[in-house]
Amino acid sequence: MQVLMIGRTSMCFEGLRAILETCDDIGRVTKTSDWQDGLRLASITKPDVVVLDIIDCPGGGDATVGHLVNEFGDVPVVVVGAPDVPSSVLDAFEAGATGYLTLHDVDLQRVREVVTAAARGESTLDLRASSAVLERLRDRARSSSRAACLDRNAVTERETDVLRLLAEGFSNHVIAGRLHVSESTVKNHLHTIYSKLGVESRAAAVAEALRRDML
Repeated sequence: MQVLMIGRTSMCFEGLRAILETCDDIGRVTKTSDWQDGLRLASITKPDVVVLDIIDCPGGGDATVGHLVNEFGDVPVVVVGAPDVPSSVLDAFEAGATGYLTLHDVDLQRVREVVTAAARGESTLDLRASSAVLERLRDRARSSSRAACLDRNAVTERETDVLRLLAEGFSNHVIAGRLHVSESTVKNHLHTIYSKLGVESRAAAVAEALRRDML
């Protein structure tokens, strides 16, 4: 198995390289501190796994991961980030990263497990990284839920027409005549409007509509 390491020259990153070189199932480890050179080497050496330091990656680690994945046949990318799992690591996963290590991962078994799993196309996340990824998914789910709720509570164009006439003080009978519908239809619209705005009266509906700048 061939591994290409792309990242700054630091004691921690060099430590990861030293660990990888002791793994029996890793035949060759190539390293460069230049990201552009790393992309060039990836096209030449066709590595089984790329280990990418994203802490100081120009343009963001997610962009480099995406480029590697798109250009070189879905090559597995293991990102190396800060121990607190910053948002850049999560962005890299969304761009296609397969595994995650920190600069403080010095355990031979842990490093070997992550890299060899990546070569098999498998993802391995420790509890910290898994929790961060799950929290982002939860945030998105909550945002989607709120958006769906807002969509359900959105006042329609016809309901807005009713609100405008209501604000002018017209009765249900007059509103029905203006909109060419029956009074029962107007009452149904009002019931729906009250529910969407969270109010219980005509005056409260107008006040809430004005507060929301709907009129």
